[in-house]
Amino acid sequence: MANYLLIIVGILQCAGCGWGFDAENTFKKSANHEAGLRYLTYSFWAITIIFGVLFPSIKMIKLGMILGIPVLLLFSIVPSYFMAKLPLDEWYNDIVMCGVRKIAYSMTVLGRAEESKNV
Repeated sequence: MANYLLIIVGILQCAGCGWGFDAENTFKKSANHEAGLRYLTYSFWAITIIFGVLFPSIKMIKLGMILGIPVLLLFSIVPSYFMAKLPLDEWYNDIVMCGVRKIAYSMTVLGRAEESKNV
């Protein structure tokens, strides 16, 4: 059980870091970017926290997991897309993957710099 918890915590930390890392620059792009990112962030975490407290407290964790994904899709991700009024690829890159690309690029650069030092 602890192994799964560590994986889940790691995934949530990556998501939080990615969303928070470049949020200000995304907000500055346009009002649509700001509306889409704010809605996605607040609704995603609100649903996650509510489901994370509610279903374990009533001892129906499996039901919470089964309902969690469709609820996130219907009430968080899909409305964010329509609220942002952006093309799908731009919405995905700028809103959903807000700071993840910059973090990934920084990590690959660090990995490459380490290789060149060893040569």
